[in-house]
Amino acid sequence: KTLAIRMKSQSYNARKLALALKENQHVKKVYYPYAESEAGFGAIVTIELAKSADVDTFFKSLSWIKIAPTLAGVETSVSHPLKTSHRALPQEAQEALGITNELVRISVGIEHEKDIILAFEQAIEKAVR
Repeated sequence: KTLAIRMKSQSYNARKLALALKENQHVKKVYYPYAESEAGFGAIVTIELAKSADVDTFFKSLSWIKIAPTLAGVETSVSHPLKTSHRALPQEAQEALGITNELVRISVGIEHEKDIILAFEQAIEKAVR
C-alpha cells in the first residue's frame, strides 16, 4: 500500500546522495542515471571509492547504516559486491564486470536526505588514508 510513496521518497534521497557523492574527491565514480540525466531513477546508488579511501574503514564508519548481503527496504543499507553477491565469480569475471574492492552498492531509504548524505560523507572522510 505504501510502495509508491516509499519509492518517491527513496528515489528523491538517492538522487540527492548521488549528486553529493559525485562532488566528493574520494569517490572515483557514481553510478546513478538520475545524477547524469533525467533518463531514470530508483533507490540504488553504486559508488566506487577512490584508492585514497580504505574500504574496510569506510564500512566500519557508517554509524547507523546497516551492511547487508542483499538490498531493498525502507532503511538505508550498503553491500560490498566483491565480498557478497559476486564473491564466487572468478577474478577475471569480477574485473570484466567492474566489481572491484572499492565498489559499494547503496540502497537508499526514507530517512532524511541530509542524514543519509552526512553519514556517507563522514564515513568517507574517516576512510581516507
